[in-house]
Amino acid sequence: MPVFGTTQFGSGGGAFEIDQSCRFGVSAELSLTYTLSEPWTFSAWIKRSKLSAESLILGASGGEIHFNSDDTLEVEGTSTTALYRDSGGWYHVYASNNGIYVNGVSVGSCTTTDLSNAKLFDDFDGYAADVHLRTGTTAVTDFGETSGTTGQWIPKEKSGGEMYLTFSNSSAMGENSGSGSDWTATNIAATDQLIDTPTNNYCTLSFTDKYSTQALQEGNLKGIGTSSYWYSVLATFPMTSGKWYAESLEVNHTGANGFPIAVHRINDLTAVNWGYYIGYTTSGYGLGYGLYSGNGVYTNGTQTVTSFGDGATGDIYQLAIDIDNNKLWVGKNNTWHTPSGGSAGDPANGTDPTYDITAGEYVYGMSPPVSENYTANFGQDSSFAGEKTAQNNADGNDQGDFYYAPPSGFLALCAANLDDSAVADSSSSFQTTTYTGNGGTQSIDQSGNQTFEPDLVWIKYRNASSSHVLTDSVRGVTKVLSSDATTAETTDADTLTGFDSDGFSLGADSKVNTNTGNFVAWQWLEGAAPGFDIVSYTGNGSARTISHSLSAVPKMIIVKNRDQADAWQVYHAGLSGVTGDPQTDYMVLNTLAAAVDSADRWNDTAPTSSVFSLGTGVEVNTNTEDYIAYLFAEVWGFSSFGYYIGNGAADGPMVHTPGMSPAWVMIKDSTGSSGYWGIEDVIRSPYNVVNTQIDANAAAAEFDSSGRAIDFLSNGFKVRTSDADKNTSGYIYLYTAFAKFPFKTSNARQ
Repeated sequence: MPVFGTTQFGSGGGAFEIDQSCRFGVSAELSLTYTLSEPWTFSAWIKRSKLSAESLILGASGGEIHFNSDDTLEVEGTSTTALYRDSGGWYHVYASNNGIYVNGVSVGSCTTTDLSNAKLFDDFDGYAADVHLRTGTTAVTDFGETSGTTGQWIPKEKSGGEMYLTFSNSSAMGENSGSGSDWTATNIAATDQLIDTPTNNYCTLSFTDKYSTQALQEGNLKGIGTSSYWYSVLATFPMTSGKWYAESLEVNHTGANGFPIAVHRINDLTAVNWGYYIGYTTSGYGLGYGLYSGNGVYTNGTQTVTSFGDGATGDIYQLAIDIDNNKLWVGKNNTWHTPSGGSAGDPANGTDPTYDITAGEYVYGMSPPVSENYTANFGQDSSFAGEKTAQNNADGNDQGDFYYAPPSGFLALCAANLDDSAVADSSSSFQTTTYTGNGGTQSIDQSGNQTFEPDLVWIKYRNASSSHVLTDSVRGVTKVLSSDATTAETTDADTLTGFDSDGFSLGADSKVNTNTGNFVAWQWLEGAAPGFDIVSYTGNGSARTISHSLSAVPKMIIVKNRDQADAWQVYHAGLSGVTGDPQTDYMVLNTLAAAVDSADRWNDTAPTSSVFSLGTGVEVNTNTEDYIAYLFAEVWGFSSFGYYIGNGAADGPMVHTPGMSPAWVMIKDSTGSSGYWGIEDVIRSPYNVVNTQIDANAAAAEFDSSGRAIDFLSNGFKVRTSDADKNTSGYIYLYTAFAKFPFKTSNARQ
């Protein structure tokens, strides 16, 4: 996960780097006496902290540009359909008579009116960077561009105009680099100039991954203790590998029991109990104080590591986590904990950890108690929102702003320290394409930033009941399998007739090309880099291994008997949430059935980086019969395979898809026997809420799944329903996700 060096976000040549942003609290604003005649153009990069509340960008209350309480964006009285509920990444917001654009995509139209004495970011609560307000209609492409590397919308340098705010002068945060007067800054301090920017996004606490009433302030860095319980909140960046360092300040000590900083294992069987502290379950490790016999590290509700002594106002707690070696160190005021029988902890040398943690992927968090407040620093603010004098200690990559120097090798959680994906532009290896049938023959071109010749094409007629059509380059064109049926492979010369360099060609079969019908095609490129392999084999009736070419351990395997009407068999790494050993279980793609424990599918043997194992089941290994297997490995920043635990609430789980913003997600309940294999994507639902579902196990038409909705975010997806298909309390849900964009470049989901 860590990478050494600088991050380039540009589409070629020199990249435009934004060095600083301004943090706006709930009472902060910029004001100016001026008159600006229409037409005008507004452009700014913003990162939301407060969701589900009125948030002004430009104007007065209910002004020219603002987020409504339902998280739509309103410009000059016109509201978008799209919801903007991503607090983990940055949005580019643009408005002029050319229209309303978010991240370079048109989301509505507007007609500007004269402006006078309007405020900026009044009651906004979040971050802003590279703000422009100017007379005339200036194109959106003057402020942003599509990256030739990732396909994402990225900042583009544009100076001049009447008003141009860069927030480069910490002593005058309203300083105007344009031709007009400086703005008056209210309740904005020098410590509100931060290095969290659209070109180097930093981890914060997450508005979408917390107890519903847990209050956050200071750009989602400060947790407010408002209850008698330890209401918990997690952070926006998952940690899947590498070494990471963070701090947390005890703003006010009242003697209450508190957990100023903690880590929680992602998607563990025992989910976060939001009404208690992190460390209350086996999934987390909480650095707390004042509990039971004193301060220490808690897991499974028990103090497992002993005391630093009670906390005090002004104490700074430290946490260093080594994901690769499963070690955790905790410290206070730059003194690392000394474990029983050991020496003082030394993260830099990897010795005497506070705790040998369970292997897995982790995310930071905190659990404020009643009347106490904590402020986290993931590397963006060593002043802790003005509570301390900044010390400006960077990590070994020269990233971050910490109070104490991070241990050697430990890094700030920011975009510049994240690995690049092996698939820089996901459209080079996966695409969703929609098209209209013509009842004859036609070629379907891909519409992504990149194109490729696909090796697997999965087509569904959206308008009516019709079987799915899966064709791959190994079995060859015209060879059809259907995910919703057990049917053996058929040959149909009028289905998919060619794999093209930028898509595929079709015949006149109604399942793929009904005249005026609406269709969707999901396309994958085979190869080790995108983590996809297609393997054809002949069964022998005996337990055996089959070679593959992924050079990585598959996380999902889908097998179909080509010769017989046998069910589709699925191995999924997320079944570790059921038994801990996914190789002992299987799912069936064409049914609603729950996971089944059986050795005759995978021989109770985990796949390796070179082979996968088969038992004697007829569905996977009948003697002399032919099979096709689709194998998927997890690729950082491009694909993710895991599980989550349902909570049964409309405010459902936040599911991290490490390193990526999802473009396509398939979810299946593995516990009950009523959940569909539901598929959603960003082409059929181009903005949140994502609610246009197709079921892989059913021939039924696409439907509006408003009652089963999810949000696609920059760092994963948020379940927004209590429906059993996605969120029965205590049930384990498998997910498969492919990327729209890597999270590294930090665009929020539009």
